[in-house]
Amino acid sequence: MPRVSAIVICLNEERKIGRCLASLAWVDELVVVDGGSTDRTVPIARTHGATVHTNPWPGFAAQRTFALAQATGDWVVSLDADEELEPRLVQEIQTALASCPPDVDGLVIPRKTRYLGRWITHGEWYPDDKLRVFRRDRGACTADEVHERFTVPGRTIRLSGHILHYSHDDIAHHVRKVDQYAGLVAATRRRGGARFSPGRLLSDPIRRAVRGYVWRRGFLDGTPGLIICVLTALYVFLIHAKLYELELSRDGYIQPAPLES
Repeated sequence: MPRVSAIVICLNEERKIGRCLASLAWVDELVVVDGGSTDRTVPIARTHGATVHTNPWPGFAAQRTFALAQATGDWVVSLDADEELEPRLVQEIQTALASCPPDVDGLVIPRKTRYLGRWITHGEWYPDDKLRVFRRDRGACTADEVHERFTVPGRTIRLSGHILHYSHDDIAHHVRKVDQYAGLVAATRRRGGARFSPGRLLSDPIRRAVRGYVWRRGFLDGTPGLIICVLTALYVFLIHAKLYELELSRDGYIQPAPLES
């Protein structure tokens, strides 16, 4: 077996990080990068044998890049604090790494999210394939402020086991994340020269809701599936609305409040 490191970035995740790290007990090196937690996240991580590095929160992409630089294994497993590996996936990863062809740089894994009391298995949330296992010297994180991801230049293999995701505590938490992420995306688009379009403010959310609920069969997830599609449409709507707000700010009409970290 090659030597395997796991990296986890976190900030105030005392309720979830224990479950995450327990699913990584099999790795050779466990690296946790904390962004400045004020709860029990750090002592919990240490009880699981993690080496904890504190790095004041620089943003998702920069924090992942910092975490990768702390790893020393041949392969890296990257998880968020609100995720865990299901047991059969652990065995699948170990089997794949024991006989991985030299032209394969990474393993792609489907992610399944727990939301409002059920596992979501349709719509835009599933299968949510993620490259989360990769050769340390071949992986790099994209610079996107939101929805950043690791990439590799070589071939990847898709596994069948799941990363289990416990993202949203409740609807209020979901709505807060929708608002925050929409602001980050709008700011990124604005810096790239994007302009507000009244037509897209109306059409893009509708198109996104129909795609998730009808074409990708989100309706099969019942009421949670409907709520996901509506809040996804809200996310798209807010990106365009906040882009409009940024244009007003540029012209001196308003001064938006700073985004939360």
